[in-house]
Formats: sequence, C-alpha cells, structure tokens
Amino acid sequence: MTTRLHDGRVAPPETLDDDPRIAALMTARVVAVTPDAPLHTALRLMAVEDVRHLPVLDGERCLGMVGETDLVHAVAVARPAPVPAPERPGGTR
Repeated sequence: MTTRLHDGRVAPPETLDDDPRIAALMTARVVAVTPDAPLHTALRLMAVEDVRHLPVLDGERCLGMVGETDLVHAVAVARPAPVPAPERPGGTR
C-alpha cells in the first residue's frame, strides 16, 4: 500500500502508523512568560493555568522553555530552608 502526501510525494513506510498527529494533541492556547518575569510569577502562572512548562517569549520569538522542575530547583537554591539539627539519642539536639 502506498500513501501520498499532500504534495503528491509517496510517504515512506515508517510514516504509515496510527499515531495521532501533534496538531490533534497540542494546546492551542499558549501560556508564556517573558525573560524578565520574576521566578515566583512563573510558578504562580503554572499553578493557576495548570501547566508544567512555559515558553519564554521575546515578542513573537521563542527564546526557550522553562519547566516546573527548573523553577522549583531555582527557588530551593536561592532560598534554602533552614535545616533543623538532627536529634541526638536521648532527645537532645
């Protein structure tokens, strides 16, 4: 069986699968930040919009992506929480 692409070329056999196309899976509404957005603003936006990644846009140009893990790591490194001293045997620190 041969399948022709929209421009008339014959599709190679490895493209003949039942996987859905990206267009059927993608989110059409893009939630993004600018490079100068504060870290906490990006985290809050992710929580409110229920997304785990944000494109970083400069006008219409995508400079990259920032992920939830990237931001959480940055918060932990920037402001490490105080670590309590471990208790010694006998209940003293």
